[in-house]
Amino acid sequence: MTRLECNPRFRRPAGGVLRQEAGFTLPFALFTLALLSLAATGGFILAWAELRSSQAFGAGVTAFYVSDGGLQQTMAGITGTPPPTQTLVIGAGQARVTATRLLTLGYGESLYRLSSQGTVVGPRAETYHRTVDVVAWTAEPPLFPAAITSSTGFLAGAANGIISGLDQISGCSGRYTGAVAGVAAPASGPISLGPGLQVTGLPAVRSLAPGVSLRHVTGLSWTDLTAVHGPPRDASIPPDPWPPPLPAGSSRWLVIDLHASPARLDAGNSGRGALIARGDLQLDAGFRWRGLILVGGALRVRGDIRVDGAIVAGLDSTAVSTPGVDLGTGQIDIRFDACAAEAAAGVIAPRPAAQPGTWHEEM
Repeated sequence: MTRLECNPRFRRPAGGVLRQEAGFTLPFALFTLALLSLAATGGFILAWAELRSSQAFGAGVTAFYVSDGGLQQTMAGITGTPPPTQTLVIGAGQARVTATRLLTLGYGESLYRLSSQGTVVGPRAETYHRTVDVVAWTAEPPLFPAAITSSTGFLAGAANGIISGLDQISGCSGRYTGAVAGVAAPASGPISLGPGLQVTGLPAVRSLAPGVSLRHVTGLSWTDLTAVHGPPRDASIPPDPWPPPLPAGSSRWLVIDLHASPARLDAGNSGRGALIARGDLQLDAGFRWRGLILVGGALRVRGDIRVDGAIVAGLDSTAVSTPGVDLGTGQIDIRFDACAAEAAAGVIAPRPAAQPGTWHEEM
């Protein structure tokens, strides 16, 4: 039997092959570790970049909603002329809203460009901005030329008391720069004022020019006021019952819409706010009101009444009659109150309306 292990040609050098295998495995392992490190580093960099990108995207989206929220809040919170610039806190950011008048229309109406820039501070103190704007229609709240205004005649020959266009509380209103007339009615009349009725104002009696509508005089659109899209009503009577009296200290001003014609109100219907009578209205003894009384048809007074604010009769051109106001033989106390008139006008004034197709984002 041949013993190979004894043949010198088949003798394995001590450690020769083992040293070759060890020298190949170590560089391969190091190379593999390097590749794994590079892959891990690349993955970390990609994840970090993705995180930063998602944070920037989220902050940009937040800035967009802040800017759009500022625009919507501005349109919901103003009547008439918007302030040139205002800053609003919306969620996690701020919206700077600017208003630029584009066009002046009739009856106190205008078109404005409202631009809102939303600003959000990111997680690393960087700032993100988005801007949206829209063209909005606006209308000033109505102004009243007298303590009591009639679109046709004015009959008060047998009434006693006072009608005053002198503001009751000076300094609380910015839109009325001075006193108004006591009575305003067309010069064609008839206008009848008896000796028992004291009428004061600047002037005491204002003659309206022939052919001038009450919308020209007040800026109040009867069609918009009584439309479904008009001001929110606290009560539409009928079918609603008369609302309960406001609690002491309340800052609310009611909007009450009287559908019945003729409507009759007495002491139990006293209150404050904007009272809208779609047809004729009769006020009986004991009635007290603070704010506005807006009558589509004719106003008749049959008793002792007190009104602080302003009255307009004959607003509905399809339902007017002559005389538009008849104060009867009662004791009359009607006094212009700019604060009450302006507060009540604010709750019936139309809110700004965005013009279709004008909203866009500035990139």
